[in-house]
Amino acid sequence: MGTSYLDRLEGGYQLLKIRRIRAWAFAALIMAASALVAFSLAAGGASAKPLYMPLSAFLPVLLILFLVGVVLWMFFRNLEVRYAKKDGQRYLMVKGAMNRAMWTIVVGAVLAIVLLIPATQAAINDSLSVPAETRVLQANADLVPPLKFENQDFLGLTRCRFVIVAVTAAPNPGSALTVTVYKNGVREGAPRTITRGNSVPFAIDTSGLYEYILEFHNSSPGAITFTYSVQRDIMPDLFVVVPAVAIVFVIASALYFVYLRPQREKYEKASIYSAEYRARVDEGERLYTEYQLTRAVPGGSSEAARVAASEPATPPSSLPPIPVPEPAVAHPVTPPAPLPPEVPPPSIAVEAPPPSAADAFAEGASLFSQGRYEEAIARFDDVLRQEPRMTRALLAKGNALLRIGQSEEALRSFDEVLSFDRGNLDALLGTAGVYAAQHRWRDVVDLADTYLMIRPGDPDMLTQRGDALLALGKRPDAQISYEAALLKRPGDPVLVGKIESTKVDIASLQSKALIASASGNLEQAMALFEEILKLEPDNANALVGKSVSLRRAGRVDDALVCLDQVLVRQPGHGGALLNKGRILEERGDLDDALEAYDKLIEQSPGDPDAWVAQGDVLAKMTREEDAVKSYNEALKISPSDEDTRAKIKELEKAQEVETELLQELFQIRGIGPAKARALRDAGFRNREDFKKATEEALLKVHGVSRRLAADIMSHFQPGKTADAQP
Repeated sequence: MGTSYLDRLEGGYQLLKIRRIRAWAFAALIMAASALVAFSLAAGGASAKPLYMPLSAFLPVLLILFLVGVVLWMFFRNLEVRYAKKDGQRYLMVKGAMNRAMWTIVVGAVLAIVLLIPATQAAINDSLSVPAETRVLQANADLVPPLKFENQDFLGLTRCRFVIVAVTAAPNPGSALTVTVYKNGVREGAPRTITRGNSVPFAIDTSGLYEYILEFHNSSPGAITFTYSVQRDIMPDLFVVVPAVAIVFVIASALYFVYLRPQREKYEKASIYSAEYRARVDEGERLYTEYQLTRAVPGGSSEAARVAASEPATPPSSLPPIPVPEPAVAHPVTPPAPLPPEVPPPSIAVEAPPPSAADAFAEGASLFSQGRYEEAIARFDDVLRQEPRMTRALLAKGNALLRIGQSEEALRSFDEVLSFDRGNLDALLGTAGVYAAQHRWRDVVDLADTYLMIRPGDPDMLTQRGDALLALGKRPDAQISYEAALLKRPGDPVLVGKIESTKVDIASLQSKALIASASGNLEQAMALFEEILKLEPDNANALVGKSVSLRRAGRVDDALVCLDQVLVRQPGHGGALLNKGRILEERGDLDDALEAYDKLIEQSPGDPDAWVAQGDVLAKMTREEDAVKSYNEALKISPSDEDTRAKIKELEKAQEVETELLQELFQIRGIGPAKARALRDAGFRNREDFKKATEEALLKVHGVSRRLAADIMSHFQPGKTADAQP
């Protein structure tokens, strides 16, 4: 297989490479935009406290980079259309690009027109300005509180340009109003005086974010009436830069739309998504092939019958009429002499012609519907010998192979279809079924995503996708897929049940089961594990936990069955291998237990428990040196493990005792290394074993004669003597 179907079915390696380059290009563009915006903000006096991010500093840069991004997207979409493998895919790409270009033209044109109308700017500015406010200030008094405001918002979008102060009434012409301006607490210039009938504008600095305070003081003996108004407007770039960029967007999108239009017409005829194709469907054709048999199929409809079509019958050719001659006038003639009776020629057996591909396929479909899959496969092979690329036969054969568990052969059949028809939906469905049978859940999800790009909302594929996500433990994502499928099949009890199963907290159930097992409540633990396995039959952790509970309950064979189920799907599962080795070790199957531990170490060489378990089995097999090596490997990983150190010391002590015993055995005449090894293998490993030995037990050891048995007993059991016979 080499690569996943997500890569293979989206248009080949060129299309995949283009999309990766596009992703990197946009990532670089985003990084460049971020850097330029940061630089523009720094140059524009932006600050974090007080928060001030002037829009005028980075808006032009951002709009230009956005325009570059749109042009890049057009360029890469053109490359995708060029390297796509299916005309239907090209049609969808071109259609989507044209729709996006059309919306860009409409939105850009409306935005540019609205912002370029002078009345728009005037209306916005008038709505922002504060109407003039009239105040009366008594003699020798200050305005309390003073006029306080910020010169602009934190984006610099709305700004205060002027504050106009006018004195409308005063006790005499010489009376004056004194105005002092403070910017961020610092006085701006000298105080200014305003006499009756005059107005003075105070310019406001908009280069940054400042707080302004205007203090009003009346030093005349009478009251003064004055007005002030704050003149605000909106950022001028909004009416210059934004319309200009919008017009460029409109022009670029219009050119791109004109460029794409011939391509849309070119690919429209070959696409099942085009209006022309839908018109043909409305007249009686079908979007997705449905097949019928050429003759009645016993057993009703079947899956193979749905994916297999009969060949149209060829009408008999019309033959011209054979001319019949006019009968001649008969003349009397003399009858000839009678001839001997003719002997009929021997009959020649004529072989029936082989069935046509359509007939063979119909027979195979009938066998498929009856559940006779192997016979159906033979018929489909007959079809493929006549027509090697008959899609219906390949699909039907793949489905039949999948029914009998031959997933690899089924995958080859579906691959054969996809090799010349990459977008075949039935082959994609079959491939997803193969992946599910092989528990390749991630491949199922990838393939489902590709399928749903071609046929959005398909309930069968959404259900398969949900099953795969559920097997991967992604329950919320699985719930989303099931709910999407339920929208297409409202009230489907199977989907409703699946949705409910995704809402169960598996982690909580598993935690409760483990606690029950550890506390000795084995029945409750097994019931909880069974509940988990009903929802997730392939949950390896639940199967291992159930096996532990079964082993503790004495049901060793059932425990091994659970572990074997895990190892069939995941041969390297550490928990399953460790528990299987312990069960076999308890049963005395030391060789099989050692094999399980060897596999565990091969999968997880850094697991100290695996090395200790291997050492324990080797010690029971009297392979002390190998056991010590295993224990030492465990200590390299976990140096603070005192239990393992104690096991090593115990083995070393036993080896010392055995060495002393061997030296003592060699003192007995007739015992050499071979007989000493035989006695050791027979269970005589220390002096106590020899003191308790009987003559019959010694005679069972290979190479020990009655005379030698008597010598051994007299050496280790001085009080006992054996009747030695020559």
